[in-house]
Amino acid sequence: LYNGRDKRKGKPAHNATLAYKVNKVRNFLNEIPKVPSHYCRKQSSRLYLPPDLSIANLYEIYSKKENSEAVNINVFRKISKEFEPPLAIFLPKKDQCAVCNEAERKITTESNENYKKHRERKENIANMKNKDKNDADILETVIYASFDLQTVLTLLYAGDTQIYFSRKLSVMNFTVYDSRKKGEIEHVVFYADTCGGQYRNQNVFAALLYAVNTVGNIKTIDIQFMESGHSYLEAHSIHATIEKYRRHRNLYVPSDYKCLIEMCRKKPFPYEVYQNRFDDIYDLQDLSTKIVTSRKKNVKGQAVKWIHLKWLRS
Repeated sequence: LYNGRDKRKGKPAHNATLAYKVNKVRNFLNEIPKVPSHYCRKQSSRLYLPPDLSIANLYEIYSKKENSEAVNINVFRKISKEFEPPLAIFLPKKDQCAVCNEAERKITTESNENYKKHRERKENIANMKNKDKNDADILETVIYASFDLQTVLTLLYAGDTQIYFSRKLSVMNFTVYDSRKKGEIEHVVFYADTCGGQYRNQNVFAALLYAVNTVGNIKTIDIQFMESGHSYLEAHSIHATIEKYRRHRNLYVPSDYKCLIEMCRKKPFPYEVYQNRFDDIYDLQDLSTKIVTSRKKNVKGQAVKWIHLKWLRS
């Protein structure tokens, strides 16, 4: 038996990847533009790489850049898995419902009661949505519409190696699905998700109130908000069609997105695309201040919590 000190301790393995090569891989991953999750920012710190990437073609870009200094793909994959903050290639496909997820993790009386009410609200608003949609098909003076802002569309969007490292331009796509009626419309019924910053706020209410008082024969505008985490809107199917059609296409300027959206559906008719200009964008804060005079209390003197509102009527 050997009783001496083990001299192997503290020495790196003979086949260990050199530290400077590991740092080069990390620097490479740092250089690629990333975005946080559109839906799960509160629950996850994970960052997402462009959806047209994979580990294989990411490694291909890296190996061409480093040539003989490149590590093998297994080491590259290991470093990317250990990268902080965590990286992912594919974006989440749909919203995550915090209430449903919590109910799955916790089995308590309180969580069950909240979950039950949550499910009831979800079913009620879905039934109301279907009813309003059917009514709009029957009644000539009623139009149904849903709307949503799509996740940020990025430019440049192509398979060129250098594009992955380029600064990206953000393109916003606000989508409206409607029942396409012509004639004298008196009642407009909107459905939207529960995003307070975008829709469920005083500025939007002021704009709807202004429209009722100034636009054509419109007498009533309703906007109802889906239950959080279950915003199943027709506008989302349009977004899915756009994202599917975008795959394997090269987009360099904002007008390319306009052409892409117009072409991504042909039947029963193509999507109509309106390209906004700077003078199409309005600041509604001043309008809201003038029109919405009572913001914190209703006519009965009760406190109004805008974040909890499910139905606005103008």
